[in-house]
Amino acid sequence: MSVSPTGLSIAELERDGWLVALVEQNLRHSYTTRDLFGFVDLLALKPGRTLAVQTTTTSNQSKRVAKVLASPHFGRVLAAGWEVHVHGWAWSRRTNDWVLTTTDLTDRRAAA
Repeated sequence: MSVSPTGLSIAELERDGWLVALVEQNLRHSYTTRDLFGFVDLLALKPGRTLAVQTTTTSNQSKRVAKVLASPHFGRVLAAGWEVHVHGWAWSRRTNDWVLTTTDLTDRRAAA
């Protein structure tokens, strides 16, 4: 497993029983990435549930939340019944392990 926010989120979601697909595309010649609908790095499924996840470090989490909320597709993703989370990862010296902070944007359905 890669020790990147994306790799950490994949492992965490799979431990929790989700079927996970990486939907972010690496554009080789431009050294950039393109997210599904402009904000989805991972798509995860459980019976009756679809989860869209944006992954990052905890220090960049607020910027990624703003990115998701600013997406013109955010409201449509929520209207389709998907849940939307932003995962922020940070190394904890106290626990000597990676720590996940999740921002659940699904409740923004009314505002979208």
